[in-house]
Amino acid sequence: TPSTRASISGELRPVFAEPKHPYPFLIRFVGPEIMLVPDLAEGFRRALRGASAHFGPQNSLWSVREFDGQICYVRSYFPSTLGQIIERYEYIELEDLLTVLLRIVDEVNNWHRAGFFHAHLTVENIFIDESGNVSLIDAMIGGATIAALSQIASEEVLLRYPNNEFAPEVLHGRIGKSADLYNLGSIISQLLPYSVVKGKTQRTRKIISSMELLSERLMHKEPHKRLSLDVLKSEL
Repeated sequence: TPSTRASISGELRPVFAEPKHPYPFLIRFVGPEIMLVPDLAEGFRRALRGASAHFGPQNSLWSVREFDGQICYVRSYFPSTLGQIIERYEYIELEDLLTVLLRIVDEVNNWHRAGFFHAHLTVENIFIDESGNVSLIDAMIGGATIAALSQIASEEVLLRYPNNEFAPEVLHGRIGKSADLYNLGSIISQLLPYSVVKGKTQRTRKIISSMELLSERLMHKEPHKRLSLDVLKSEL
């Protein structure tokens, strides 16, 4: 039965609640663009099912299904994302920001070690619960969609997407772990303006300056020149 806890429209279908699922969940249908590129669709299908089997409910992904040749998946419904939290509170202490970033890096590392990637990490695709646990939401969807569009759509269509939302290689049809490094750099640059430091000192100003440099190094246009997750964690 549809839940009254949320109103979801567009590509996100209504939230449902069933006895076998401990949390409200929703069904998301993947954009038709991916299905128009057979090789990409098959790789995406395998990756999504693999991630579902490996991570399961604890990381928001319940199951992957197909209806009438269209891929869809069931995932947990999250009441708020990192972006919504920041917007609500308008600022974040620098120490808390560093803690949040470290937990995000750890979760991305968990995905990479398991052989998976996200390819479209944004503050709207990250959920952090009251205990500080991180979930990556809607993994691989955005990256695979853009990769498909790069093969079937005009460059004008791709230009409609924000510059920093996708790694440069994704816009040319190549998706992989390096895209997550780029997106982490973008997230740092997005969150830094919200950071607040009590009594700015030379040390804290140096920290912020170092984080700006980290963001730039992560967002290098050449994937092989981006910082690794291990180096990023060490720097943070």
